[in-house]
Amino acid sequence: PIGPGWDPIGRAKLTSSQRNKLCASASVELKTKVSKKLIPILKNFNADIIFISTGMDSHQDDMYHFLKEEDFHWLTSELCECSNKVISIMEGGYSLEEIVTPSKRRNQNGT
Repeated sequence: PIGPGWDPIGRAKLTSSQRNKLCASASVELKTKVSKKLIPILKNFNADIIFISTGMDSHQDDMYHFLKEEDFHWLTSELCECSNKVISIMEGGYSLEEIVTPSKRRNQNGT
């Protein structure tokens, strides 16, 4: 992970500038690794179909990484270039807001 990782308090303390730097760093890391490692392998393999099973726990508002919507769009576009058939399944993620904002947590009876 880039930044504080699973530390919700550390993530909540990040300034806007710090978050922007982490997002930029995460975007570069993703694009570099995917372009240099994953895409050449996929193109060489010449898959009939690609399944994308995606969770959003790497989104900037979640707990694991600092990717933005544009990064997910870029990744999907790159994968679509590797096959004529692509199926993408959204699995979800974690809600950082629920972790660091106690006033928004549900109480015991679900309200």
